[in-house]
Amino acid sequence: MEKIDYYATQSFLNLSILQSKIEKENVDTSLLDAAVFWFTNIERQKHHLKQFQFHPKLRQTAILHSEQMKRHNFFSHDNIFEARYKTLTDRINSVKDNTFQGFMSWGENIADSPVIKANESFTVENRGGVIRLFSTNGRELFPYSYYEYAKVVVEGWMNSPGHRANILNPDYEYLGCGCAMYEKQGNGYSTLYFKLTQNLGGTLINSKLFL
Repeated sequence: MEKIDYYATQSFLNLSILQSKIEKENVDTSLLDAAVFWFTNIERQKHHLKQFQFHPKLRQTAILHSEQMKRHNFFSHDNIFEARYKTLTDRINSVKDNTFQGFMSWGENIADSPVIKANESFTVENRGGVIRLFSTNGRELFPYSYYEYAKVVVEGWMNSPGHRANILNPDYEYLGCGCAMYEKQGNGYSTLYFKLTQNLGGTLINSKLFL
């Protein structure tokens, strides 16, 4: 994310690398985090809202929560497994330092989604020692590209009232996104999934007051 933070929205979404399929042998989580960030800003643009600014501390807490959800196998805004990271407030407090003292307001969206279309049935076939997935009409299913997957995740949030409200909240100014890859085992195969978190922040608290 740090290397692509300075692209304008459309410039980033035109990058050819975003059309690469998401394959577990070579996953670029930073690219996916950035794609989710910019697709979220497209929704802000559609509704004539100021675009989110990237904030590294919010990305840090987003990655932290996604990794915690993966490690402890849960899906919730509250982490009951490690008290110091239980709530988003706790997670933001955990990354405070002399240069960062948090926000006046904050919010969080989470998702847990496979890298293939989850809304259709499929069959699994072993062809020549290679596991391949097919829809019920015989069409082979391939992983989403980074572009497709980020778009699907953000569209899912926009179709959920609470998540949509966070994305379109004019009081939020900053955003950070973070994902964690894992696999779900099936009968002789596994499907790649991601836990995804985006943390949103309002007005920054003046850190100089705390020096």
